[in-house]
Amino acid sequence: MNLALSLLAACERHPDEPALPGYTYAQLRESAARIAGGIELGRGDRAATFVDPPGHLHASAAYLKHLTSVVVTRALEQAL
Repeated sequence: MNLALSLLAACERHPDEPALPGYTYAQLRESAARIAGGIELGRGDRAATFVDPPGHLHASAAYLKHLTSVVVTRALEQAL
């Protein structure tokens, strides 16, 4: 998981918890979004931040995480 996804996951789980001295996760996300031009992810990408699949013979962990994003995105598009 890269740093941006880790930050986003922490912000969504614990927005009012202290991340750094003087910064909550929500404040840190807001500052990072301004600096980076926004950390906006689609629903499938957000779902993928919460899974940590083990890789195996047929697929790497990174591919399975990507597959999670694709499947969730397609399912939500069909449902909505």
